[in-house]
Amino acid sequence: MCAQIAGPAAAAAGPAIWAHISETTSDRVRGRALGLGMALFSCGQVVGVPLGGLLAGVAGWRSAFWALTVGTAAAVPLLLRQVGPAAGQGVPVGAVRGVLAAWRVPSLRDALLVNTAFHAANLGAYTFLGALLVDRFDLSVEALGLVGVLVGAGSVAGSLLGGRLGDRFRAAGRTDLPLLGLWGLLLAAGIAVAAKGPGLVVALAGITLWFVASGGFVTDQQTLAGTAAPELRATSSAWLTSTMYAGTGLGAWAVGAFTDVSAGFLAVGSGLALLAALGGLLLARGARAAVTPPAGRA
Repeated sequence: MCAQIAGPAAAAAGPAIWAHISETTSDRVRGRALGLGMALFSCGQVVGVPLGGLLAGVAGWRSAFWALTVGTAAAVPLLLRQVGPAAGQGVPVGAVRGVLAAWRVPSLRDALLVNTAFHAANLGAYTFLGALLVDRFDLSVEALGLVGVLVGAGSVAGSLLGGRLGDRFRAAGRTDLPLLGLWGLLLAAGIAVAAKGPGLVVALAGITLWFVASGGFVTDQQTLAGTAAPELRATSSAWLTSTMYAGTGLGAWAVGAFTDVSAGFLAVGSGLALLAALGGLLLARGARAAVTPPAGRA
């Protein structure tokens, strides 16, 4: 029952946080602000797992949940200070129409489809990363835990890099959408190296590159959701989260259908990452066409 309550609460908090960051930062630094938020999110994942294990080892498994309870309660006053009085926005629409509004914006609709393919590769393959490393290098449970540090470090670096590059491109009058294709290409390369790279060190380098691409992509997608249709920031962010989970389930099922986990990584992980890269490039091309005046017109 507790998990059934905590799960929806955590899922609802994410879109609200990203929408709040987008709403309260200027266009000039929005990418960096979202990148910092994603970097701190990744740090929480990296620090939380070993800290929870330490608490469980010292004081029993329930202590980790009590620590989460105390930490969350302490954060509530800080959250309340961040959220000011709500102002009326826009024209009221029907509930279903409002939920589906993001799919009627061409750039957001295409971005959501790219998001599904990217995370089918990204998190779908990640579901089997432990099995892959055990199969290839016979790593211990402790060693797999250290791999999680690389995952977090890559995500932090990619989040900060994606936000900074996106802001620079927009400041120069360019769109940051081409970066979505770049992150897809880097993801495909990272997954392929993790699956087939010669030696453990090379494979770990591939995993780090993999999650640099993941952090950069998620940051740029959230920035896109906050700028393409400002009135739909929360809804768009929620759909990004929903399509991320849908892609994860699809990708995990597809990789699991292979008896050879390395083959599944290459076929599903790298294959869908390349598809997401192509989708990102087409999305960028459509965005450029939308803002480029026809020949002969100023």
